[in-house]
Amino acid sequence: MKRRRVIGVALGVTLALVLGLVISAVLTGPEEELQGGVMAVERGTVERLVDATGELRMPQKVELSFRCAATSLEMYTVAEIRVEEGDGAKEGEMLASVDTEPLERDLEEAISKLKVAEAQYQDILEDYDVEHNYADYIEEAWVEMHSNLLGARAALAKRLLTFINPGLRDAISSANLLYMPCALWNWGVDWYSSLLESERSFFELRYNAEESAEEWRKRLEYARTDKELVEIVEKREELIQKQISLDDVRDRLDKATIYAPFDGTVDLVDVEVGDRVLGEELVILLVNPSEVEVEALADEVDVFDVKVGQEVHILIDALPEIELKGRVRTVATIPVTEESMAASALGGGGAGGGVVNYTILIDVEPPQMELKDGLTCLARIVVEKEEEVIFIPNRAIERTEEGPVVRVVIDKRKTREQKVQLGISNGKHTEIVAGLSEGETILVP
Repeated sequence: MKRRRVIGVALGVTLALVLGLVISAVLTGPEEELQGGVMAVERGTVERLVDATGELRMPQKVELSFRCAATSLEMYTVAEIRVEEGDGAKEGEMLASVDTEPLERDLEEAISKLKVAEAQYQDILEDYDVEHNYADYIEEAWVEMHSNLLGARAALAKRLLTFINPGLRDAISSANLLYMPCALWNWGVDWYSSLLESERSFFELRYNAEESAEEWRKRLEYARTDKELVEIVEKREELIQKQISLDDVRDRLDKATIYAPFDGTVDLVDVEVGDRVLGEELVILLVNPSEVEVEALADEVDVFDVKVGQEVHILIDALPEIELKGRVRTVATIPVTEESMAASALGGGGAGGGVVNYTILIDVEPPQMELKDGLTCLARIVVEKEEEVIFIPNRAIERTEEGPVVRVVIDKRKTREQKVQLGISNGKHTEIVAGLSEGETILVP
């Protein structure tokens, strides 16, 4: 009897447990298996980026040549080259030179001419008496003028006498009575022509003499107003020109030797010792590989978000594991279109439609590795940046009619929808302004 009672109690307990499990299953439903991964909400930095494609450039590069020729056709002989391609060079270091013997001869000649000009200038300053010299010049000019006038008159009289005697006598004696009128007519024509020619010469001579005297009068008046004498001005101008010529030769002599204008690397040596080179011919190409910039193109939609000073992440196509840092230096105002670039290449103007881009220049922080000029790259410009904010992957955000929501995990196997307010996005992650707290777990499909 007692045994049956124990069995009945056991059955009752078992039925109660089963019934409790059934009621619990009905009330809670089947256990849910979460689809996707989960992550804890954290704080961090979110950047909104504008991408611009471009290329690396090394702006500090220079083509060095011997600019010592006075004309474009002068040639000089290369005397020395101290560097090879790939060598480093320090600012002020001598790189190459030409034979300077022809330039040294030019220098000696220029110095000699300058000394002569200086002596002539000093002589005219020391010996020139303004009042007396100009007065003497004017008096001499008048004497010369009157002498020339008297000579002209004498020549005219002599010419007339020549025509009358023996010119008229010869004309009469050489002609018979029948041709006498014709002979006298010819004599008269010749006499009148000679008279006109003599008068013309006389008036021309007198005019020149008067002009000369008037010029000396003006010079004296100019000198008496305390202005410099014309001769002194002319000699000083000549002295200045000789000094300029000497400075030019010295400058050319300096340019016969090439020095490094900045620290850099010799990228090219295009001549050898003994070569004959022109003044503008390329000798050495020097590049500073530590100064790097990026020239990139941003489209018209994004360019208004780009500002000077913004941070830039630079990704190089040929070096995908490398990321350089930089900052925006300039943002162009004038656009570059595909059509305008094509038209410029053909020598014409560019206007109208086409893809419109704007040039962005970016200063790059000094690189710690070897780079090459012209490498293509992607410049990711940080136009907005929020630090120490909650952000989650974009794929964790669902779009609904009520707005964006995320699924918050509760009790490890349950989720609930949570409305959120979004901030900036970088394309992969989005800032959550409101709706989530740090440490909450969310479902990420």
